[in-house]
Parts: sequence; C-alpha cells; structure tokens
Amino acid sequence: MVREAIRTTHRRLTTVDELFLDRHGAETTEGMTALRIAFEQLSPDHRAAVVLHIYMGYPVAEAAAMLGTRTETVRSRLRLARERLRHLLAEEG
Repeated sequence: MVREAIRTTHRRLTTVDELFLDRHGAETTEGMTALRIAFEQLSPDHRAAVVLHIYMGYPVAEAAAMLGTRTETVRSRLRLARERLRHLLAEEG
C-alpha cells in the first residue's frame, strides 16, 4: 500500500503542467516558459525532489521518505537540479 502511494506520487510529480500554468491554463510569462523547458530536461528523480521540497514545501527528510530514498540522496538531487537549471537558463539568456 505504501509503495503504491509512493509510485503514484512519483508518477504524478513527473508531469509539470500544473506547476507552470496559471488557473486559466496559460503560461504566465516568457520566463516561466524558459523555466518549464529547462525543468522538463531534468530527470524524473530530480523533478520529484524539486517538486516535493521546493514547490510543495516538504522538508528534505519527508521528501526522502516519500521517494523511498535517503535524505542525502534528496539533498544531492536538489543540488544537482539547481545547478542544471542554472546552466540551462544561462544558455537561454
């Protein structure tokens, strides 16, 4: 039961539409479009860590429990995701 919940949460978090659309279904700014494109280039594991910790506000330890991994792994994924996003967005600008 717990594993199924984690799989469902992980699967749901790999879709990015709900993160980058306003309530009317339109992307809000050109910057958000660039961020969305960069975000989609992250691996599903990195996206899940970012969504759980940064977007949804879960502490790293809770995000790790939800993803079935260690706290250090989530911290590493967050660091690598931030670095990748900075790099991808710098290329856009």
